Amino acid sequence: MVDSEEGNYLSRDLTEIPEDVFERCNMISLYLDFNNIEILQEDISRFQSLRCLSIIGNSLKTLPNSLGDVVNLEELYLNDNCLTSLPDSICKLKKLRKIWLTGNQLEALPEEFGEVSSLQILICDENNIHKLPKTFGLLENLKELEFSNNAIETLLEGFGMLKSLQVLNLSNNKLEILPDSFGSMANLKVIDMSSNNLKALPCKFQSAHCIEKLYCESNLLQDLPDWVSHMTNIVEFSVKDNQFQNQALPDELPKVCSRLKHLDMSGNFMSKLPENLGALEKLEFLHLGSVIGELERRNFQNGNWLPMIPDSICDLQNLRELHVDENQIRDLPDNFGNLISLETLDLGNLFVYVHKVGVTCKK
Repeated sequence: MVDSEEGNYLSRDLTEIPEDVFERCNMISLYLDFNNIEILQEDISRFQSLRCLSIIGNSLKTLPNSLGDVVNLEELYLNDNCLTSLPDSICKLKKLRKIWLTGNQLEALPEEFGEVSSLQILICDENNIHKLPKTFGLLENLKELEFSNNAIETLLEGFGMLKSLQVLNLSNNKLEILPDSFGSMANLKVIDMSSNNLKALPCKFQSAHCIEKLYCESNLLQDLPDWVSHMTNIVEFSVKDNQFQNQALPDELPKVCSRLKHLDMSGNFMSKLPENLGALEKLEFLHLGSVIGELERRNFQNGNWLPMIPDSICDLQNLRELHVDENQIRDLPDNFGNLISLETLDLGNLFVYVHKVGVTCKK
C-alpha cells in the first residue's frame, strides 16, 4: 500500500500523471521517476502540501506555469529529461532548497531566478547554458553549485555575491576570465574550474584559508597567485595541463599547506621545484610527469622540464605514488630509498641510473 503522504509511481510506463493521483492532494512527496511522461499537467498546482517532486528519467520537454503554485515545494528533481527551458513561474517557489537539472537541454535559466531565495543546492551540469541571469548573485543561501559541461563564457560581477557558496563546479565550460568579485567569496571549500580557457586566477581570494580541494586542470594558466600559499586546509590540488614555467610553486607553499595529500602539476613546462618540497609531510600522491598515456606519449615530450628533484623529497614518508616521467632528470637523490611508503614509481622516458634502489631507466 502506498503511504498517504508519499506517492511512489516509479517505472510504470506512465505518459502522464494518472487522474486518481490528483485526488491525493495531501501528499508530501511524489516520485514519478523512469516513466515516459512528456507533459506535466497544469493540475500539479493542486498539490499544495507537496515538498518533494521527482520526475527523473522521463521525456519532459516543458513544465507548466502552474508549477510555481506548488508553494511549499522544497526539492525538485528533473534530471535526464528533454527540457529546453524552465517556466518563469519557478521563481515563485520561495521555499525551494534543492533543484537537480542534470542532463537536459537547457540554454538559460529564467532572468528572475535569483528570487528563489531559499535555494541551497543547484545541480545543472550537462546542459547547454551560455550565461547566467543577472539576478543570480541574489542566491545568498546557495551552498552547492554544479554547472559542469555547459557552454558558459562569462560570469557577471554579481557572481561574487554568493557568500554562502561552499562547493563550486564550473568545469568543462568556455570561461576565459573570472570577474574581480570572484575573489570575494569567502566560504568555498571545493572548487573545480578544469577544462576552461582561463589564463589567470584572481589576484586575491578570501576563500584561500577554507579551500580543501582545488582543481584548475587543462587551462592556460602561466602563474599561480600568492594566495595559493595561504591554503592552510588544502588536501587536493591539481593544476595539471597548463602552461607553468620555471618554478611555479611558491617557496612558502610546502610550509603552509601542511595538510596537502594530493598534488598534480603534470603536463606543464616547469624547470624547478621548491627546495623544501619535503615539508609536505602528509603528501601521498605527487605527479610531475605526463598527462597522457604511455603509448600515446612515445613520440613527444609531455611532462615537465625538471633537471632534478630536490633532496627533501626523500622526507615524504607518506608518499605512495610518484610520477616524474617525461622530464630531464638524470639522477635521483642519494636518499631516494627512504621513501618507505612508495608503491608506484613512474620514471618513464628518463635517462636514470639509480644504483641505490636498483632501477635502471633509459630514454
